Amino acid sequence: MLAEKNMATKPAFLGTTYKAGYLVLHCKESTSAEWVKAAISNASPWEGATLWATEESKIPHSRIAVGYFPNSVKVETAKILDFVQGQNKGHNVDSWRLLKRAERGSNVTLVVAVDQKSASSLKEYNGRVNYRFIQVTLRLKSENITTEELVDQMEAVELKEEDESPPKDSDNQPTK
Repeated sequence: MLAEKNMATKPAFLGTTYKAGYLVLHCKESTSAEWVKAAISNASPWEGATLWATEESKIPHSRIAVGYFPNSVKVETAKILDFVQGQNKGHNVDSWRLLKRAERGSNVTLVVAVDQKSASSLKEYNGRVNYRFIQVTLRLKSENITTEELVDQMEAVELKEEDESPPKDSDNQPTK
């Protein structure tokens, strides 16, 4: 922009947002967006870099997934994701972004933003992924449910899975 300070178009921006793998420039008007597209086509910031500009509506957005990882409270999040990356095909875990980690007892629930390729792979395998010596489920958030509602649903499932106590009889005493 400084090299072209006398140009006819005066690009104006409302801000930027960094997303995993790309930067979103919020252009004030369409002439600024057209200027960015032209400037990017001539830019070469470093050897081997490929830049391109497009409308945000054409960029595939992340999907939100919630996963329940039993007996993992002492395992760092990065290591949990390393297990998922190392034991499963079709997931680009390096591009996933942690949104929330919740701990309950010895178990961990992770809320992550996943790329479209990983989301497709999760759909293909009904969310089942290999993790350590078991399989766990990463549930993709549907468009009509909030992340909080999905986490609540996962916690309800977790509580059922955690309850390994023997069934009680009518006197509220454990059965033998």
